Amino acid sequence: MRLVACTVITVSPVWRCVQHDGLAMGAPSSGLTAEIFLQHMEHTHLPLLARKHKIINYCQYVDNIFLIFDSTHTSIREILED
Repeated sequence: MRLVACTVITVSPVWRCVQHDGLAMGAPSSGLTAEIFLQHMEHTHLPLLARKHKIINYCQYVDNIFLIFDSTHTSIREILED
């Protein structure tokens, strides 16, 4: 099933984004789908990442994520790659 044929978002005269797949930005179902995905990720993957990379605290508010980790043990690049 294809949800979006093409959505063009113009941010500036020189930069624009063309969305070919996924839910349309701003659609009522987009927020719900994102929340379901993030809840799944937080409950399945975050505990493993927290142990492996010594994550001290993880907070999420709307679309912002605040992460505190032991930088002597790992780097942000290693966390993002996992």
